[in-house]
Amino acid sequence: MRVAVPSGCAAAVARAGLVPVRICALPPAVVRAPEAARRPRGIWPADWPVRPAALTPEQHGVLRALGDRQVRIAEAMAQGLVAFARCWQPELVVHDASAYAGTVAAGALGVPAVGQLWGSAAVLRVDRQRLEGPPLPGYARLMRRYGADPEREPDLWLDPCPPSLALPRGRGGCRCVSSRTTGRRHGRRCRRTRPAGP
Repeated sequence: MRVAVPSGCAAAVARAGLVPVRICALPPAVVRAPEAARRPRGIWPADWPVRPAALTPEQHGVLRALGDRQVRIAEAMAQGLVAFARCWQPELVVHDASAYAGTVAAGALGVPAVGQLWGSAAVLRVDRQRLEGPPLPGYARLMRRYGADPEREPDLWLDPCPPSLALPRGRGGCRCVSSRTTGRRHGRRCRRTRPAGP
């Protein structure tokens, strides 16, 4: 298993005993939270992920700003991630729910994608307009650039929430399993080269 991350996250992955693959460096302007997301307004309904129509236009604006930010991060990661994935040839891509570069890589290779939630499914659909609509324009362009279908969904969502907190959509459950990995490198190796383009 390899964990593909921006270079700033590689040390944390290695400390966890996993093998990081440095995909890119993210410029601060890309990762900075958008102004709209720093000051969310109003009271958000508890069940807004399953009832997005209950949100105000300002709240939808917050979600759109967050989605656009995640698309910019995916754009910065996609070229290096797809190049590594084409070399490594994984049979499955597991990615953070809001790390859209993982879906891009899975789509480019034609392998299953599994979205790993991190405790709340609430930001899960910010890649879509108003959470339920078509993909955000930037996300659709990015998917097409690598020959992937913008409408593609992860094949499975892994949800660490207990059943009483999980949203009622097709999710796979998770459980904590102790790992005694040493983080030693083994298995196939890929020579890293600067990709020429998609």
